[in-house]
Amino acid sequence: CEKPTSTCIHFDGEARKYLDRGLGQRLTKEETKELISWTDKKGLMHCINGDYQAKGPAFICNCDGCCCYPFRAGRELATLGQWPMLTYQAVYDEEKCTGCGACLKRCYFQAFDKGGSSHPKVDFNKDKCQGCGLCATTCPAKAIEMRKL
Repeated sequence: CEKPTSTCIHFDGEARKYLDRGLGQRLTKEETKELISWTDKKGLMHCINGDYQAKGPAFICNCDGCCCYPFRAGRELATLGQWPMLTYQAVYDEEKCTGCGACLKRCYFQAFDKGGSSHPKVDFNKDKCQGCGLCATTCPAKAIEMRKL
């Protein structure tokens, strides 16, 4: 695909494993923040290791919907929502929606759909949402927010 690659971030011991093999590059805290902001603007999803609350962050993966290993495997195995585990979900407020369609362009899971020509806003199917948050970060009207499940 045409999305950026080599954008995943590993921390501490995980990072050393890659650096010791000559892979990747060391980043400062500021460079890491800039990379995450840049990947968000490019439409990449951000995933963190599932045990980060107990063990701290080991990695932040910044991938698109077609190349992200967990989501590709979830589609192949028909386990989306269970694996990768769904921990957040978009909540859509139709009253705030301006119908710009930015969410349609960013959602890898087709959770948003443009209504008919007489319906100026978008429709949202929460069953398709995988909680990546790209819709919420792109909505200029703030009609979408992410809620922890």
